[in-house]
This record gives sequence, C-alpha cells and structure tokens, in this order.
Amino acid sequence: MKNKKSIYILLPLVLIIWGILGYRLFSFFGNEEESTENDLTFQIQNTTYKAPDSVKIVVDYRDPFSGKLSDGNNSNKLKTSNLRRSKTETVLTNKEENKPTIVYRGLVSDTKEKNKVFMFSVDNKTYLLEKGQTENDIKVISGDTKQITLLINKKKEVVAISK
Repeated sequence: MKNKKSIYILLPLVLIIWGILGYRLFSFFGNEEESTENDLTFQIQNTTYKAPDSVKIVVDYRDPFSGKLSDGNNSNKLKTSNLRRSKTETVLTNKEENKPTIVYRGLVSDTKEKNKVFMFSVDNKTYLLEKGQTENDIKVISGDTKQITLLINKKKEVVAISK
C-alpha cells in the first residue's frame, strides 16, 4: 500500500516538471516574431584620422656597452666600406662629384592606402615624405615598392631600392 501512495504523489510531480521544461523549450524556439520587434538600432559615426606631415626620430639613449650618451650625429653614421651598395647608387655617385648620395629605403605605409609614405636618405639625412610633398628642395614625384622618382634641385632622379 505504501508503494501506491508514492506513485500517486511522484507521477504528477514528474509530469509537472516535464511540462515546465517542454513549455520553456517550445517558447524559446517558437516566438521569433517577438524578438524582431525589440531590435536596437545603432548609429556609427565616421571619424577621420589625419596622419602627421613628417616624423623626426630623436635618438638620445645611453650606449649599453660603453655607458656613454650617444649623440644623434655619430650614432647614425654608417661605415660605407662594410655596406654593399646597389648598382644604381654607385652609378649615381660616380657621375658627378657634387651630386648628393641618394638611398631609397622603401615604402613605409600600407601599399593599399591612397597616400603612400616613402622613406629615403639624401646625404645621410632620412626623409619620410608623401607623393607631392617638398622638404629642403627635395620633392617626391612618384614611387612604388621598387623605385622612387625625386626632383632634387630641379633635376629629376630615379632611384631603385637598396637592400
């Protein structure tokens, strides 16, 4: 007799629990229309970033081996005897003695961007310029990842990248 009493109590309790779970499951998947009414709208503001016109790197740091402060002029000079120069650079320096030494370092900005920033050195001074910009009588006419065309002292120069 005791078993029948527990069946009469537990069977409705199990049916109620399964009914609640079934109701939640079907109400979760069944009401897609109500969820579309409560959509939120967002507004996105476009912001433009203007890159700085030029960048100057100041190298004032302590030499880790000797402990001396390095000045910007001596630390940036490279020994030309240890470097391999490209053929275009040696041709440019051998034509005229007064002609500046030009080394094209490459493209600094992304190649997909509209305004490309070119990095090159003229007489051991590094320039970062966009197409059409002028600094110290040096104007960038055009360029890509392999070569750059410059206008230096009203003379057109085409310089290939040096590696």
